[in-house]
Amino acid sequence: MFTGSQMRVESYDAHERVETVDVPTLPAYAVEYAEFTPPRDVDFGYHVFHSGADFALRDGKIIFNSSFSLKFGGFEYCRLVVHFHGIRDYALLFPKVSEPELKVRLGAFYQEADATFENGAWLSFALMSAAIYEGLLAWKLGASDDKFARLIETAHARGVIDSREHGTLHKARELRNLVHASRYQETWVERAVAMDLRSTLDGLIRKLSQGA
Repeated sequence: MFTGSQMRVESYDAHERVETVDVPTLPAYAVEYAEFTPPRDVDFGYHVFHSGADFALRDGKIIFNSSFSLKFGGFEYCRLVVHFHGIRDYALLFPKVSEPELKVRLGAFYQEADATFENGAWLSFALMSAAIYEGLLAWKLGASDDKFARLIETAHARGVIDSREHGTLHKARELRNLVHASRYQETWVERAVAMDLRSTLDGLIRKLSQGA
């Protein structure tokens, strides 16, 4: 699901109705079907638009062709829900990362994270999640030489991540140290923790894809 904060109105038609909406990470998904819900209209109530009939998805954009007037405010309340078969190109999950090699490497990290998550390999997933978190923050902050802990603190201080994300990223940083033999007495990665890492990972990728 994409929220209004993860999308941007790109153009309007001659009648000032929304015509094109940009969704940066959309090309990464192998989409079968999608639904778009604008804010509640005083005359029509809640109106759901369907791909194929009311809009098309093309090159990371929603292109409306419905006769329904989309002169709505409060774009942050819009929702795009996509039903997809999987990720067609993992590097496309990072559209704002300008360095091609870093974008490809982050995509490779995510692909491996995806595979380990599906197989319940929680430590491996934590390792790959931490790698993505660190790469994203290093790119966003322009501080590729900083250690992960410092990146997390700097990102939090600058408002790049919130307090919940701050705690989750530190948890990922701690868990990756379980690979050291001296840490054998520490608690293994639990399923619930892996779920938190996953939801934070997807949310952070989308949030950081909205600006350079």
